[in-house]
Amino acid sequence: MYYCPLFVLIVVCVGFSSQDPVCGTNEIYDKCGSTCVATCQNRQFAHCSPDCVPDCYCKSNYIRDEDSKKCVLVRDCPRY
Repeated sequence: MYYCPLFVLIVVCVGFSSQDPVCGTNEIYDKCGSTCVATCQNRQFAHCSPDCVPDCYCKSNYIRDEDSKKCVLVRDCPRY
């Protein structure tokens, strides 16, 4: 009887850790995304590697604004 609460805790924790994370507006989760993504501030893929990285990425037609950390339409990128 003593081990039952511990077992329940482990099952619950493992269950939550296997779910995809919730992404922000205009983002989608990709289990094997590329680090070669353009941003409003850097459209040349300066920080690019062939690694497979699970993360939230901007949806098609959106680009990340590094200042706000949000995915915006290219026309909505801040001007510098």
